[in-house]
Amino acid sequence: PFMARNTTVWFEKGDGKYDAYGFNASGAMIENAWFKEPDGGNGSGYWYYFNKSGYRVINRWINDTYYVDGSGRMVTDAWIDGWYVDSEGRKVVN
Repeated sequence: PFMARNTTVWFEKGDGKYDAYGFNASGAMIENAWFKEPDGGNGSGYWYYFNKSGYRVINRWINDTYYVDGSGRMVTDAWIDGWYVDSEGRKVVN
């Protein structure tokens, strides 16, 4: 049987859109937590946040500190909504 581990799995919702769910190393669904995909194509991986239902969160602030883009990746070294997020992805507040 198929077992997702340390990855994100995309499921088609039927309306041409998809939901993404994250699974940790033991195969459990990730809920209310950050997850770093092992590679993500950049050599070190990307951080993603999954909500209480296990969905990958997109285009929003997480705990008013971190921002995730349209793919769900944590944004780093960028201006978002007039705020700067540093190399660790944290909103810089003066």
